[in-house]
Amino acid sequence: MKILIVDDEYYICEYIEDLLEFGGFKSTTVSTINKAKDLVKSEPFDIAIIDYHLKDGLGVEVIKAIRSFKQRTVVIGMSGSEMGSVFYKAGADYFMKKPFDPLWLLEILKKREQNFNDSQPLSSSSVD
Repeated sequence: MKILIVDDEYYICEYIEDLLEFGGFKSTTVSTINKAKDLVKSEPFDIAIIDYHLKDGLGVEVIKAIRSFKQRTVVIGMSGSEMGSVFYKAGADYFMKKPFDPLWLLEILKKREQNFNDSQPLSSSSVD
């Protein structure tokens, strides 16, 4: 699974990356809306974890870009304040308020991974 983290706070990115690595996931991290848009335009991600306040604007712009490319990315919005309704209106699937429960995040990722694996076609091989 490909996971994108969009946050301009280095320590938050490091924390989430470490958490994901502990859970067996790899991720890509960017700190600006423009970098995130460039990435999602060139390659789809299975999951995007997006902060609300970024240096160059609001994270909901990234969600709108993901949705405009018709990607089936699961979007998790995050903020230190109650911004859930704003994220959901922009097209997010989940919202987590900082500080967030790391076990909740891992549970969401594991569920998505299971759905991802279930939807992958089985490789064709012959049995002699």
